[in-house]
Amino acid sequence: MKTRQFYLSALAAGTLAVTASPLFAASSPGVGLSISASVAAKCIVSSTSTVAFGPYDPVTTNSATGADLDGTGSVGIKCSPGNGLSISVDSGVNASGNQRRMQGPSGTSSAFLNYDVYSESTRTTAWGNGSNGASALAITTSTNASERIFTVYGRVPKGQDVNVGSFSDTVQATVNF
Repeated sequence: MKTRQFYLSALAAGTLAVTASPLFAASSPGVGLSISASVAAKCIVSSTSTVAFGPYDPVTTNSATGADLDGTGSVGIKCSPGNGLSISVDSGVNASGNQRRMQGPSGTSSAFLNYDVYSESTRTTAWGNGSNGASALAITTSTNASERIFTVYGRVPKGQDVNVGSFSDTVQATVNF
């Protein structure tokens, strides 16, 4: 019988402690806890695709009385939202002054094929970096960090007398922010 009485006394004491605890609770005045973070301005060139012109025909299609040869490629960028930015494109590794040129078969007098790149489909304003005779492309402020793709419009002028072979160049695209 004493054992049973002990359990009842322990149960009664526990119940009293739980119901009486609010009488002993205390609190202090609240204090503000500052929370902060900063978002850095950041932009990257996230992707590119080759401006592929295809075959240039100096005899008929692209002769002096023919047509220019056009091609397109792209440059993709990712930026933190709120950045004012621009994309610049340099003159390439084979430029002569402000003239962009693709290098062809070496050892020939016609080893270069002139071209240019543009930010708009009408191909009237060359896309540059401000120091190569053409301006960088100003971009409206980013609204999110998703990739934005910009078309690069290329043109090889007609009437160039060049030798048979493959021609290429590399330009550097840079995001300025």
